[in-house]
Amino acid sequence: MQLRISKPNKITTMKISNVKLISDGLKGIECTYVKISVKDGREFYDEFKRKHKAPVHYELMDLFKKIPYFIADIIGVSEPLLTVKGFSYSDKGIVLQGSLEVDLPGGLKFTNINTPLVKEEDEYEGWKDLTNLLDSIYKETELFMAGERVMEDRQLVMDFYASKKMYVDYS
Repeated sequence: MQLRISKPNKITTMKISNVKLISDGLKGIECTYVKISVKDGREFYDEFKRKHKAPVHYELMDLFKKIPYFIADIIGVSEPLLTVKGFSYSDKGIVLQGSLEVDLPGGLKFTNINTPLVKEEDEYEGWKDLTNLLDSIYKETELFMAGERVMEDRQLVMDFYASKKMYVDYS
């Protein structure tokens, strides 16, 4: 997916390779991208990381919430035990990143997990659905990074109270 960021008198083309949620999206996302520059007729690929520290809007979070199904399918664990952290997606393949809930006698613990690199030639049954989902996330990420999509105040308040296990009646 090519991300085009408009700047005064300049348009930069980037290729997104990685998107990670910061604090489950409440503090934004971190996006890794490659920028192609040309000097003396030679192409150079420079990798950059950019954080957008605004809460992630509902449409993007809704797409991220579909990733645990694929993590569970690929590594063979129960989906309710998973939360998504981010992913890497390029012509080399896909790696999904998440957190696995482990119930120990002393209480719940979480461990970070990554799926193995999944390539198209691996013939993973869910490949087409997964790539369509990640392409949609890249499109929403582009809009979010450009400031065209933001979380509504009402959704921000609801998410904050939900994260604190509090209830607010908005009626």
